[in-house]
Amino acid sequence: MLRPNIPLALALTLTAAACGGGSKREPPPLTDSSKVLEEGTLLQAAGKCDQAVPYLYHLADQGQGFEIAQYRLGKCRLTQGGGDPNSDATLDGLLWLRRAAGGGQPEAQAELANFYTNGPAKLRDPVEAAMWLSIYESNGRRHLVGFNPMPVTTLRQLKETLGDDNLAEGQKRANAWRQIPWSPPDRVLKPGGGGSRFTAPPADQGGPTGQGGKEPGLTLPPLIPQKSP
Repeated sequence: MLRPNIPLALALTLTAAACGGGSKREPPPLTDSSKVLEEGTLLQAAGKCDQAVPYLYHLADQGQGFEIAQYRLGKCRLTQGGGDPNSDATLDGLLWLRRAAGGGQPEAQAELANFYTNGPAKLRDPVEAAMWLSIYESNGRRHLVGFNPMPVTTLRQLKETLGDDNLAEGQKRANAWRQIPWSPPDRVLKPGGGGSRFTAPPADQGGPTGQGGKEPGLTLPPLIPQKSP
């Protein structure tokens, strides 16, 4: 398990290619991950995703235990994509949502159900939507304090749009689904034994190359592996 406090001595920058408009923002050095998440969340809520993304990327890229940052990063990147199915930002946002959902984050699972139902036509997949909707509904984390549930009316509308056949097929996929938190390549723990505690993850855990989803032009601090006890 990663330690909650992560040094942020190096500044993060976004180039014009990464966030558009030529704007840049360098987060101040912070030593507490909760403060980084708070800052990124406040910026996202204010509609300033171009400024929120560096904060959220830094935490999301730490892997397991940071699914809420992965979810919020995914939402921001979809916003930056503007509904364009060919946009790098849209595809990056979808990648981070899937990572958060794979780690059990219920809001990300709900967002994927909605995205695959009502998102860009090119990327819609009703069976995939039904799968994530089923996983979301069975997720016990929905009952935790502070969780923002999908409105009942939205849930009902999704089911009506998907229809019984897609819901049935999605349920089959959901039954076979297993929660697997995403970890960056140098953070995946081996199941046991001596030697190095880190090994590269399967490609399906880290995207097509297994190397994470950072946008070109985004500079991040190096990951700090946990020391062996």
